[in-house]
Amino acid sequence: MKLTSGWKFTLSISWLLLTIAFAVWWLINSLHLINLNSSFSAQEVSRYRFMLISEGVAWVILLLIGGCTLIYFVYKEMTKNEETRNFVASFSHDLKTSIASLRLQAESLQEDVKDADSQVLLKRLVDDSLRLQIQLENSLEFASQNRMKLHLEPVNINHLISSLSFHWPDINLQLDNKEAEVVADKRAIDIIMRNIIYNAKVHGDAKTIYLNVKQKGDGQVIEIKNDGSAFKGEVEKLGSLYYRHNPSSGSGLGLYIVSSLMKMMSGHIEFANDPFTIQLHFKGAAS
Repeated sequence: MKLTSGWKFTLSISWLLLTIAFAVWWLINSLHLINLNSSFSAQEVSRYRFMLISEGVAWVILLLIGGCTLIYFVYKEMTKNEETRNFVASFSHDLKTSIASLRLQAESLQEDVKDADSQVLLKRLVDDSLRLQIQLENSLEFASQNRMKLHLEPVNINHLISSLSFHWPDINLQLDNKEAEVVADKRAIDIIMRNIIYNAKVHGDAKTIYLNVKQKGDGQVIEIKNDGSAFKGEVEKLGSLYYRHNPSSGSGLGLYIVSSLMKMMSGHIEFANDPFTIQLHFKGAAS
């Protein structure tokens, strides 16, 4: 398990207090044992007391110096990490806004420009801006996994699909049961569906994606298929960090993020081939 800076700070302080407490206990107990030992002369008792006190105080001072130094560096790390997070959040917000604006302008030009060559270039620009947006969101999500807090609630899949259709006008999203709901975090399931649709479009050249939501036990399952090409890699490795079945198949983050978010919502993801199928398993009653 990867420790956050806050946990490191807490553990450093706990370690310092515990070790100093043991050192003080050892010193007091040793001095008490010397006083109880009747075989020592007064001169020996005085000499041993001086030795124990000098060594014990030196030990406590060294522990304090080492512990405080450790706490100082952990605190500096926390401060630096917070500054980095604030910078990345601000920078990514500006970058996402710029990419969204670029894509919107390219889509507007697509509607106005009739030249075939320009249409091809504009379509490529729209696709590349979408790819950049997805990869940016995945990178930010990967970097902030330990800090992400989820709020589970019933999410209407039809409303979600309608929202996603706006971003992929050339993809036909078909949902069997329009009133279906799952218990999930809205932001998390939006990221999950964006990655799945993106993978189907880019890697499978899909034109239509079929979704079916069904009840299973005490939860729900979203089954997703498409009319694209079959997956030619190792299905059992899908969802692993940085797994790519060929060098040009993306960053290897998308499905890992999907798998991680499903686990954070106490669910899981399953892959099957022939035909390629994704099942998202959610827990909890939707109504």
